[in-house]
Amino acid sequence: MESILRPLQRGEQHLTPVLIDSLLQGNAALEAVIGTLRDPAVPVPNINPILDQLGSSKINQVLEPNAPLSPPGAETSQVNPETKFFSVLTPPLPYPPGLPPEIIAALNESDWQQIQASCKSGHRLSIALFVPSAEKIAQGFSVNYIRERLTSVAHILKALPVMKDETFCFAFILVYDLPFNHNDFLPLDWYDLPGPSREENAVALSNLPAAGENAPATIAATTSQIAANAPASFVRVEIGRLDELMRLIGDLVVSRSRLAEVLPHLSGAPSPVLKSLSDISSNIERQLRDLREGVMRVRLVPLAEVFQRMPLAVRDAARHSGKEIRLLMEGTETEIDKILVERLLDPLLHLVRNAIAHGIGTTQERIAVGKPPEGTITLRGRPEGDHVVISIEDDGRGVDFEKIADQARSLGWLSEDHALNAEEILEIICRSGFSTKAEADLGAGRGVGMDVVLRSVNALGGRLDWQTTPGIGTTFFLRLPLTMVIIDAFIISAGGEQFAVPRNAVNTVIEIDPDQIVQVEKGELVAYYQSSLPLLRLADLFNLRESSIDQTLGSGRNILYGLVNGQETGQTALIVDKVMGLREVVVRPISDPLVAHPGIAGATELGDGRVILILDLPDLIRFAKQRQKKLKSLGK
Repeated sequence: MESILRPLQRGEQHLTPVLIDSLLQGNAALEAVIGTLRDPAVPVPNINPILDQLGSSKINQVLEPNAPLSPPGAETSQVNPETKFFSVLTPPLPYPPGLPPEIIAALNESDWQQIQASCKSGHRLSIALFVPSAEKIAQGFSVNYIRERLTSVAHILKALPVMKDETFCFAFILVYDLPFNHNDFLPLDWYDLPGPSREENAVALSNLPAAGENAPATIAATTSQIAANAPASFVRVEIGRLDELMRLIGDLVVSRSRLAEVLPHLSGAPSPVLKSLSDISSNIERQLRDLREGVMRVRLVPLAEVFQRMPLAVRDAARHSGKEIRLLMEGTETEIDKILVERLLDPLLHLVRNAIAHGIGTTQERIAVGKPPEGTITLRGRPEGDHVVISIEDDGRGVDFEKIADQARSLGWLSEDHALNAEEILEIICRSGFSTKAEADLGAGRGVGMDVVLRSVNALGGRLDWQTTPGIGTTFFLRLPLTMVIIDAFIISAGGEQFAVPRNAVNTVIEIDPDQIVQVEKGELVAYYQSSLPLLRLADLFNLRESSIDQTLGSGRNILYGLVNGQETGQTALIVDKVMGLREVVVRPISDPLVAHPGIAGATELGDGRVILILDLPDLIRFAKQRQKKLKSLGK
């Protein structure tokens, strides 16, 4: 692959679809081979087919120097056919005598420019050669250990594998200012690179390619890059250690909650002592929140980590469907928890593929309606308080509500006279088994995809919304919390039991007068601003006993509380007996499939040691509505 890429890098050949496909497959094969090092139980894949493909007649034709691939008037270098895959690049600048020819052959023009620029800047340069062996590894001298030791004393300009005397080894080109004892690195062979004289520098640097002549980087960019990547600027930490640190913070949060529970019972203590303890508890709470936010900032990574995987997925789906697709990405610098980034890949892939399969029409369809032949998909990320909003927008057909309704009626999910709003349409297309495509292909038609997206977003503690306009396009919104470990939650009670509800799932908390509740065929409603608000009783959903209500209004009537969830016309209120307060809770996931249930996001521990369930409010409301429809269809 490197032998194929070399003439491309020098501008001597052109990329073609055949060549790109072969390189992508070769990269996948490399990843599979590297994966066997992480898991020895996985068998090493057979790479012979991709090697044959990389050396096939199609690739040879692409790389044939006499082929008319270069632009008119451009010079094409003549390469010996026997060495066209393994040509040695002669350095364009003077290089130190005695440097191993194996290393010279492995360096490209950009490398030599950086070496010469570093010499001119007064930096010291050396090449350290490490030959791995079983004995050295047994003594702890692995290539990773050597790399870490070298990074502690110098900046690694480049690390590359080379063959020396038919032995595989690693070469590290080092840039540093302060000299150090090379004997501290015993298993290495050293080659110091003496900087050229002032006159040689003037001649050599005058021969560097000018801007626009395939110059990979200027001297200023090279030296600034070395300064920016100084070894003391970064510390690499395994995510598992951060997880353990967050777990300890969670334990501290629980302990502080226990302290807050105990303080009101110290009624016999002197008032100054109680005030002092209360102040200490408040300070600990504030410090814990600062500590939590500090650790969270360490765990945050840019959305680019997941966004950068989308171009290949778009390319494959576009080629398979025969459509022209352009992908735009904005807000890639927006940060989110590392764990969330890893679990975002599948939902984003499904939404992007759905946009190509269902949203964006063919080139002929787009031209017929006055749109450019090339469809556009835009991925955006933006912070919003303690959440991150990711949008997937296409400029396609939009969603035909009537077509969705007809398909739902044919499946028996909808009565003939029922009109659907946007939220109900989203609920239908997110059901397992629903698809508007008659034949399955790479991107759609299997009845899976959107249900996976909804489950994944709910499991992450987020919310899925959308906007669609026929003929204009569709946008899906994923609203996700920055973290799932420690959250702010309302502690509520219903039917004699306590529960926790994440604050981000509640639009508002309202007081409900039982006398104002209206019974209708579909359930219960209450007046809410200029409209009506559907109600669901938490005690009924869990078959809990009705508890006595001791809250009263000014007139002495009992009151209930409603936790409002949903968007605009699709809002629903969950009735509870009491809202006991807002506090930080540590989320303990329930992973056992025999225990997991729709509407349950996990469990948490209260300050007094009791364990309560954390409710997934959107999922719980969705489950309740589906159960109501099922009972109604059965005549119950």
